[in-house]
Amino acid sequence: MEFVTTHDPIRHLRHLRQTLSQDKKPIGFFLSAGCPLAVEIPKEKWPLIPDVRNLTRWINEHLSSADKTKPNRYDKLIEELGKTDKNPENIEDILSFVRGLKEVAKGGTVRDFSENDVIELEKEVCKKIVSKMNVELPDKNTPYHKLASWVTSIDRAKPVEIFTTNYDLLMEQALACIIHRIRGTIVVPIYG
Repeated sequence: MEFVTTHDPIRHLRHLRQTLSQDKKPIGFFLSAGCPLAVEIPKEKWPLIPDVRNLTRWINEHLSSADKTKPNRYDKLIEELGKTDKNPENIEDILSFVRGLKEVAKGGTVRDFSENDVIELEKEVCKKIVSKMNVELPDKNTPYHKLASWVTSIDRAKPVEIFTTNYDLLMEQALACIIHRIRGTIVVPIYG
């Protein structure tokens, strides 16, 4: 006898509604990389923070040599990355590769990069990421503010937990706008 399982969205919505309305069940929110795309800003400035693919393209564009006949350190890094199974269009793969090279290059060289070369490459990439992530929420009516407002307005026996894998501090900004002291709410940034 074969069992066929089906997804019942109505049942899941009822369960979610019940969990949200009861104050005794623990609840957590996981905010990931696509969340900043939900912040509405003028079209010419959108997105507030790019997705991983567009962030990577922006970093590649800014760190690559303008003269393709004279590759710089970053171009050489991307070339070496291309020889592996990692994706040169994913900043997380690029950073993982750089950090792996840094571990291997201690006191010497790896793939024609000195330890100092790799350390400087990591700093350059991270500096570019920070420059793109270091943004302020445009107003107090964003999805982040709405979540922060809801979290701080409910009375729960167990604290609401908010987890984020993002490099940005948008949720923290929204919570800071709504309350000065976060009572019963824990925000845990998870950095790679």
